[in-house]
Amino acid sequence: MRRALATAVVVLGLVGLTHDGWQQTTQVRDVALGNGLLSGPSEAKAWVDRQGGGTDPAVVRRIAEQPDAFWLVGSDGDAGALELIDLARQQDRTVQLVLYDVPRRDDGLSGAQGAADLEAYAAWVDQVSAAIGDTRAVVVVEPDALWFVDRQTPDGAARTERIESLRYAVRTLGERNPRTRVYVEAGTSSGSVETDRMADLLAEVGVSDDVGFAVNVSSYAPDAEINAYAQEIRARLVAAHGLRDPRYVVDTGRNGNPDWDFEWCNPSGRQLGHEPGPVGDDAGLDLNLWIKAPATSDGDCGVGRGTYGGEFMPDEAIRMSHGRS
Repeated sequence: MRRALATAVVVLGLVGLTHDGWQQTTQVRDVALGNGLLSGPSEAKAWVDRQGGGTDPAVVRRIAEQPDAFWLVGSDGDAGALELIDLARQQDRTVQLVLYDVPRRDDGLSGAQGAADLEAYAAWVDQVSAAIGDTRAVVVVEPDALWFVDRQTPDGAARTERIESLRYAVRTLGERNPRTRVYVEAGTSSGSVETDRMADLLAEVGVSDDVGFAVNVSSYAPDAEINAYAQEIRARLVAAHGLRDPRYVVDTGRNGNPDWDFEWCNPSGRQLGHEPGPVGDDAGLDLNLWIKAPATSDGDCGVGRGTYGGEFMPDEAIRMSHGRS
């Protein structure tokens, strides 16, 4: 369901957060970002650079200059995150990272991938945590891992491994990285997983008042629909699991079209959503983020025929930058 990254380095926008930087006010939650989101090198920027002076300025302004997320997938390409982390630390900005290497991962297009087992995954998480250190960071944990858990690993040792992998990532980042805010990925509003079930799974892996959840990652649900989905999850976390104020983020990079028929693989007519940045409202929404960059392919499907997952699609970028159908 999500992008399958090859070796291409995709950069992400970063957000700097500290535990004491998330301040509660009477009306909204003040999300501290340091000097703001870090916008580093990306496939969109690389394409713009190759065009020289002939680049459509709308693509530059509306896509290439916006911060988006760097996905760590357990490959040599992960090394690209080190430069971003260093930049974020030097500039007192926030790096946003996505962990995407849980054992037995399968996004529905690329087949089984991910770390070999829990031991290998834990060692990888340790490396990521050590690299982040005290840098300001937002980390989204394992797209698809809970969305598919009841179908891919419903019981037995495989399910235990999936849940324990997620618990390890949440616990490790929470204990070792004091200026990192963690959000466990929680799917989207297509109805494939009921909100009560998703909330129960989130609580099982460690979502709390300190660890949030992320919705609409790599998906297309419009604002009203996806926030309603998140509110139902919040309500269940409060009522059934005793949380006081569970928080969440939304991937808004491709959800600007108010109509969506639940097609997930490069559907036509998608539009840019809200630009990345803080919201901090009293309904639980901390940030709108571009966790998957606009005009990035989901794979060889839909309007992305002939592309690979994670590939930048210039024609789609031009169309989306001008709001064309």
